[in-house]
Amino acid sequence: MKLSHLSAPRNGNHLVPETPLRARLVPLLLLLGSLACAESAAGAQQDSAVVRACAQILRHQAGDGAIVMGTNTAHRSRLVPYFSNFAALGLVAGFQETGDVRYLGAAKRWIDWFEAHMNADGTIHDYAGTAGEWKSTGDYDSTDSYAATYLDLVLAAYRAAPDKQWLGARLPAARKALSAIRLTMQPNGLTYAKPGFPVMFLMDNTETLMGLRALAEIAGELEDASLQPEVHAMAVRMEETLIRELWIEQDQVYSAALHKDGQQVPNTGRWYPDVMANLMAAGWLPFSPKHRDLLTELKAKHQAGIPAGITTEPDLGRLVWWGIAAIGAGDQALHQSVAAKLSGFDTRVKGFSNPALLGHLCRILAWEKTARTTPVTELRADYDVIIAGAGTGGFGAAMQAARLGATVLLAEETDWIGGQMTAAGVTSMDEGPKHKDRPYVLVRERGLYHEFADEVTAHYSANGISADTAYWNARLAMEPRVGQDILYKMLQTARAHTSALHVSLRSTVTQVQKHGDVVTGVTLQITTPQGQAARSIRSKVLVDATEWGDVIPLTGAAFRVGNCTNGDIDPSRAIQDLTWTAVIKRYIKGVPPELLLTNPPPGYDAAHPGFLKSLVNGETTDLRKTPWSFATFIGYRGMPNSEQPGAAGITRTHLNYNNDYPVRIRVVDDIAARDSTCRNAQLKTFQLLHYHHNTHGKRDWSVANDE
Repeated sequence: MKLSHLSAPRNGNHLVPETPLRARLVPLLLLLGSLACAESAAGAQQDSAVVRACAQILRHQAGDGAIVMGTNTAHRSRLVPYFSNFAALGLVAGFQETGDVRYLGAAKRWIDWFEAHMNADGTIHDYAGTAGEWKSTGDYDSTDSYAATYLDLVLAAYRAAPDKQWLGARLPAARKALSAIRLTMQPNGLTYAKPGFPVMFLMDNTETLMGLRALAEIAGELEDASLQPEVHAMAVRMEETLIRELWIEQDQVYSAALHKDGQQVPNTGRWYPDVMANLMAAGWLPFSPKHRDLLTELKAKHQAGIPAGITTEPDLGRLVWWGIAAIGAGDQALHQSVAAKLSGFDTRVKGFSNPALLGHLCRILAWEKTARTTPVTELRADYDVIIAGAGTGGFGAAMQAARLGATVLLAEETDWIGGQMTAAGVTSMDEGPKHKDRPYVLVRERGLYHEFADEVTAHYSANGISADTAYWNARLAMEPRVGQDILYKMLQTARAHTSALHVSLRSTVTQVQKHGDVVTGVTLQITTPQGQAARSIRSKVLVDATEWGDVIPLTGAAFRVGNCTNGDIDPSRAIQDLTWTAVIKRYIKGVPPELLLTNPPPGYDAAHPGFLKSLVNGETTDLRKTPWSFATFIGYRGMPNSEQPGAAGITRTHLNYNNDYPVRIRVVDDIAARDSTCRNAQLKTFQLLHYHHNTHGKRDWSVANDE
């Protein structure tokens, strides 16, 4: 669980927590229930190629979750699970791009369908028919790729909305998929396409390698100590054999296939399978100079084969593979060119039948948003400045250093930037009172906050919404996802002033390098789709902007913890309380059942009297009256609501009143105590939500399912 930004400014050798600890809002939603039944987010209403493509994929989905070839699902249709998996991967990317939870829900319904139709050996057949009346063809195009793309899809859905309970429920089917891969695995570590077809294809094995990596990460997330190393070893062996045995050294390209006797199939330069298979390899095999040069050679030889736009389904089929290769090989110019063409996609293209191509389109266009972290392979060996922690303090340091021309690496241990302001959901800005002679607060006049506030205001003004909703419609606020998008936009503008402003998410400083008493760099532990990666990187300046100030102890420098003013630190002394906030919203059509807390959480009886003393039901706002009414409560941290732009009053806020949890100094340096404190703080927020649902009867309010 992520704790959001703890501002820890240094004063000499002192480490002094300054702002409240806040906890990330997303796990609350995931513990309360699945995102699959949720309403759509406002972002999905935007007219974009991703939205158009996702809408088209949904037309390929039958009522029981099956994703078919063609869009007339009421009539007999053909279903190829391999293509359906790619279509569903596109829906997951669409959810990440737009926030529209319908897309993730549709992808999960397909996953359910796939699992329900797996054979005992883990394979799955092609089908034909209509919803509820599917008949197996008794055959499949492959067994390895069908299983592998399912594993890749499960991991993608989990990454998009982490829910270990949901992921754990997938494990039996994931093990069956592994059985299907093993069914044709050869002594050299590669797989035949299917039983009785003794050919080891480049495309199938590239996809199978991705599936094995996905399963290794799934097993790691579920702490399966036996499955994870086993599958990881299979993936390592497959990768080594694939690159060694399928590479045609004299031609500097891959063979599309390897025969049973180990003979390579000559590469004749045809689009399928030769060029397409090599583009897949450049895009999905681990980045290397070899694969970068491979794409350069393919462009030189086949430039004329890159479509100028999309007028037919084959145009889309070729463009997406060039786009996939461009992303994997790091060819930004090609990626931008392909993305521009894909952005013109129009569902009116006739003769369209394959939803997998739409899935690839979504993944390519969503890549810049879903892959905001700099790939490990693109990190430099040294930077002028390394900043550990991408909360508001770390973000500000990165912006200003980059604008001064320094090369910067911003390393964040979670997958969000913005800390308390975004990841923790505390999006109401403590700006202070408005100036008596101006219609705004003075803090908005200067600095990075001035730029940020202007962007927030402009974003909501364009949609006819006021951003001044916090503190009873008097201070700036925003939805967490909107705030994070704006921070990324600001980082992009700063890149014009430096040769490198890199962001490395899911990255933790594990060691600090020194020369004598001088810090010279760090070792980062980075979680990637392929597993864990360690990188030692040099720097001239190291900034500790982490949640708990965890880097400074690694330097060996003297420091103090807590709010003591001398060296006599009392570990039992209180510091500012921790609040595990959660964004909540009003559901016009009623709260989904899985998001209602009907049963009291543990410890609720002890917390209930305190809630009664401070919060009562009532629809009138009166700041002078205590206890607060519900209307006063929701107005305190009120947010704009993009989902309901025309609604009267506050319809989105966060639970951030009367759910504080006490913290002692000893918690800062004690990992076990931290975890226990965070769990108790989270439980306090569950208790408060239960109070609103049951004592106040606010069953039209619950945790927002679009953040």
